Amino acid sequence: MDSSNINSNQEYTASSFFSYYREKRPEKFSDTVETYDIPLTKELFEQQMNFLSIQKKQSAFENFIVAVAQRKITPNIKPQTGPDGGGDGKVDAETYQVSDDISDKWYSSENTAKGNELWAFAISCKKQWKPKIESDIEKIVGTKRGYTRALFFSNQFIKASTRAEVEKNLTEKYGLKVEIFDCLWCENSVFQDRCIDLALEHLGFSDEYKKHSVTVGPRDKARQERLDEIEKNIWRNIEGLDTGYVNELHEACLLSRGLERPRTEVEGRFNRAMRECERHGSPQQMFLLIYDHAWTSFFWYEDIDATYADFQKLKQFIESDCTVFRIERLTNILTNLINVGRAGLYDLEKVKTEYKYIKIFEERLKTENNKPSCLLFLRIYIAVQQLIEHIQQNTPIDEDIATLRPLLLESASHSEISFETNFKIMEMLSDTIEDNLEFDELIDEMADILADKRSRVDAADLRFSRAKKQINKKKWKYAIKHLGFCVYAYEQEEYQEKLIKSSGYMGIALSNLDLPYSAKAYLLKSVSFLMKQFYTTGVVPHLLITVLHELCKIELLLGRIVMYWNWYELMQVVASNGQFWNEDIFKQSCEKDDASWACRLSVTDLRHPAIAKLPDVFERLGMVICSEYLKLILGYPDEVDKKCLPILQDVVEHSRLQNQPLLNQLLDKINISTAGYAYLKTTVRNFIITVTYENDCETQQLIEIFLASIESFFATFEKFEIIAIDNEINIRVIWSTTPSTMVPLTKNSEYEFRINKDDFNDKKCWECIAMFISSLLLRNSVTQENIELILQSKQNGERLIDRVSVLQHTKLDMRNVLGPTFKYKLEDWMRKTDKDYIYKGSHTDFKERSYINHLQSDVTTVKINSDMTLWDDAGWKGCGFVHDVYGTMPPFFGLAFENLERGQAITSEWRPIKDKGKPNVRIYIIKGIDANNPAYYRICIAPVLSHEDNEEQRYIATITRKHTMTPSSNENLARFEEQYKRFGGCWLMAFQITENNNIIMPNSFDEAFKFNDVEFREAYLIDINDDAQIAIEPDDNPYIPKEIDETAPIIRVLEGMREIIK
Repeated sequence: MDSSNINSNQEYTASSFFSYYREKRPEKFSDTVETYDIPLTKELFEQQMNFLSIQKKQSAFENFIVAVAQRKITPNIKPQTGPDGGGDGKVDAETYQVSDDISDKWYSSENTAKGNELWAFAISCKKQWKPKIESDIEKIVGTKRGYTRALFFSNQFIKASTRAEVEKNLTEKYGLKVEIFDCLWCENSVFQDRCIDLALEHLGFSDEYKKHSVTVGPRDKARQERLDEIEKNIWRNIEGLDTGYVNELHEACLLSRGLERPRTEVEGRFNRAMRECERHGSPQQMFLLIYDHAWTSFFWYEDIDATYADFQKLKQFIESDCTVFRIERLTNILTNLINVGRAGLYDLEKVKTEYKYIKIFEERLKTENNKPSCLLFLRIYIAVQQLIEHIQQNTPIDEDIATLRPLLLESASHSEISFETNFKIMEMLSDTIEDNLEFDELIDEMADILADKRSRVDAADLRFSRAKKQINKKKWKYAIKHLGFCVYAYEQEEYQEKLIKSSGYMGIALSNLDLPYSAKAYLLKSVSFLMKQFYTTGVVPHLLITVLHELCKIELLLGRIVMYWNWYELMQVVASNGQFWNEDIFKQSCEKDDASWACRLSVTDLRHPAIAKLPDVFERLGMVICSEYLKLILGYPDEVDKKCLPILQDVVEHSRLQNQPLLNQLLDKINISTAGYAYLKTTVRNFIITVTYENDCETQQLIEIFLASIESFFATFEKFEIIAIDNEINIRVIWSTTPSTMVPLTKNSEYEFRINKDDFNDKKCWECIAMFISSLLLRNSVTQENIELILQSKQNGERLIDRVSVLQHTKLDMRNVLGPTFKYKLEDWMRKTDKDYIYKGSHTDFKERSYINHLQSDVTTVKINSDMTLWDDAGWKGCGFVHDVYGTMPPFFGLAFENLERGQAITSEWRPIKDKGKPNVRIYIIKGIDANNPAYYRICIAPVLSHEDNEEQRYIATITRKHTMTPSSNENLARFEEQYKRFGGCWLMAFQITENNNIIMPNSFDEAFKFNDVEFREAYLIDINDDAQIAIEPDDNPYIPKEIDETAPIIRVLEGMREIIK
């Protein structure tokens, strides 16, 4: 299957096929360049055509039309004589009769006038073309010469619908086929079909336009030399079977086609080759000749009828000997016919008949069951055509993809079927299929199979091509998965250019997922190589400026002023060396950043002592907006440039900066690195990870690598693939004399990163990162699947570990770009003469904005306990009830734990919240949970959701605990429910239970507290909008009364859960 002729969305015109295929396969066409000293433009051509009417140059137009028609339509045209043509003959030109033997050797892009056919040509350059054609057709018919076709040519542009209507009316009225060719046809003939020489010769252009030169391209030079060699070789005595001789004749056809020789010459060579193949060749050679002739007729000469005729011949070969090779080429031609049929350029019913033939042939192969590869190929072809049709009709394609997937994957084990071609077809279709996860996953599966068959670098090239497509479609996670294969494979020096591009694309993808540190690390890798090129060649690549600006943007979003200054200063130096700093677009981007920092400063606590030191540094860097704005809002209007002052005062007075959309994109408050303690923070998959450390250059780089690695690791995890139990994770870096390690602290969300300078290296760094990730997955999150299986799948499918481990080189990249000791803190940028602009304002009620990474904080986790690990060792085994035999007080509801101390820690956390009357947890008791055991019920402890829980995010994950009780009767539960409802609540506490499930009654009930948030529910009444559905499991078989066994609300709940699991 040729992927070049698969296009689900291409809108064709009558002249589009040649240009379309030339664009896809330029190497198959002539590379000879014909250059005119003064090029003829379309505008000038149209002007000249218009002058024909004004200057009444009918003869010039007639000569031009006849010459073009002889070249494009039919060569046997005889023009009428006389000063204005036409004359008494009533026509401007007509065809003359020739023998069939001669006419059969003529070929052109239109149907020719063969044998004794007579065509009449009417040519007019009158502006009022409609009355003229009606008059001319009437005269043509009046000659009674037996014309079968009348062709009318006009120098006017005629609307397509008008042209079609006039053609139809005149054809029906006079009984001969009438066709109209307007100025657009003339224009296309000149500029697309290489008739420019005829225009220059006949339409009165000056000789200056005719001066031109011809440069023979290297491909054409080689083609001509080989063609001359073949023509010399074939003049030898040929007897019997000589496939080499026929192959040379076939090659000569393709060479003359590639040289874009006149069609008569190309067709003559095909005729010769076919004639000689009948005598000296094989059936397979004849099949290939017919196939290439069909391909040539279609894409070189737009002759659909000739293509269709060849298709009929190819079918005969399939009938006699069916192979994948032959079927593939037959369906290639059919695809071309389908395309023109769908575009309305050919009889669609004829095409449908041929498509039906293919489907019947597929059924025959299925019945015969002796050519499995042929059958599979046709099944794939039919499925692809069905998919394309549904794409064009904008109808659902999920079933088509489900049909295609197993067929395509099976084809990988059929050597006769080109798996790579099928992959290319799917990639082409992906350009027109938006947001279809199943289709993207199918292409990724195919890419995996194809990559396994290639070398590491070739496989990376395939992945890189796929990643670029995903980048263009803004499917960042899919791009990252593919790029993970590239950044490691391209690490060798000879692939430096590829590494620059793949790292850059990885940085862009990560940046668009709001993963700043990993994006920065990969962009830094690109900068490192680009700077090396700059130092070596002295030439500044424009890409270097682009990537440096992207680094500036990342620091702006993070609020890291000091690191922003590093990249900004470097960008200015590089830009001045490359003369980019004078470009308007560069100046505008710098001014935009300057204004963006002013927006940031407008919502910053100006009382922070570091703010007072910023204005002079901003001024030295040329960031005038920030410098002057800061001086004003800090209370120093006299220091502000007088020209800027009125504008800035208006900005401040009307709070114009505080409501800018930019502020909603920011990832953190302003973070000014100073001497002492500092912090870095990122958000990834709902973990807000903050690292505090004693500030120095080396530690900052280490923490950046650490956060980049964490971001890169989790970058492709889907929304619910991992759920954060503890959203806020705090890590403290300390210098240690013991071996370097990552230590989980007593509080579940806290860690200590202990670094020993004597043993810390890249290996140790990676070990600590791996330890933290493992602990984060096991201690601070829950996953849908086994963690080991998830990690193995990601390593196999996207080279997860490679993607992370390659970041260990970031420190070297930073050194290559900024040097070993860059200016990492504010004090490094200050001078002794700098002024401290201490805040003079009186605002003391500053409230910090809330900065949320919306892309990475899309799920809110709501828990029943702040430390869910309490439940791990508590040994919760159910519940027990204690009743007052006199019924004078509420019942006691005890959650039964093997580890009473842990159980009390769990319940005691709820007490103070309940005492304040605020909802915290709710206990659902679900009755009728098992249809086979009526007394069984389930306890579910779930968090109570509030409006604040979902103030910013879209999704909520609830962390609950469930236990199914299996009593022999419901007597105790019924008594508890009755008393709970009578008193409006109960006393809640932790009970102790033994390994044998015996509850030990407490000596004291002092730990109990009032609890009134127990809900008793019948399982079958829970519906999809009910919070209690959280207590249901997908494999539950609840009791449902017979009268509603098909309509009970619980049925929809279970169906939904089971569908999710699928």
